[in-house]
Amino acid sequence: MVYLLAFSPTRTMKGYTAWSLSAYKVSDFPEDIKPSNFGEGFNSTTICYYRGTRNGPEYSDELKYTYSMIFWHILAARLAMVLVVEHFILITTRIIAYMIPDLPSYLQARVLRQNFLAKEAFYESESKRISLVETQSDGTQITPSATAASLYPSIPSTSAAVSVAADPESM
Repeated sequence: MVYLLAFSPTRTMKGYTAWSLSAYKVSDFPEDIKPSNFGEGFNSTTICYYRGTRNGPEYSDELKYTYSMIFWHILAARLAMVLVVEHFILITTRIIAYMIPDLPSYLQARVLRQNFLAKEAFYESESKRISLVETQSDGTQITPSATAASLYPSIPSTSAAVSVAADPESM
């Protein structure tokens, strides 16, 4: 794709094979790894081609056989493709997750009804409890601070909290 869009002079795949191969000059083999027996036909060979995108032997000594600009173009195209595919998958999953509800509508209606009935039962039981506490056996009404203290004995009443805070010797 990179060759077709950026490097092909005719916008066809003609010349792709030669473009995708890198050249290596046989005389550039270091002496310690140079093959001792080249075999038949190898003695007349001056350049070997291999799959890769490196600079050839015609470049200066510091750029010879290093990654070429073609390598960096291909790497950038691959990274761009990964980002495009990743974002496409991310957006597609978000759209699908938005379109599909977490609960079916009939089940959501049941959950809402159960929550409503639970709240209603709680309010009813609390109103009965408060009405029982507010009236004593002789029919007199209890003050709201006494009601709170009788409902929740672990919470001190307002007057007891004020007297403790006002007494400096108790601290």
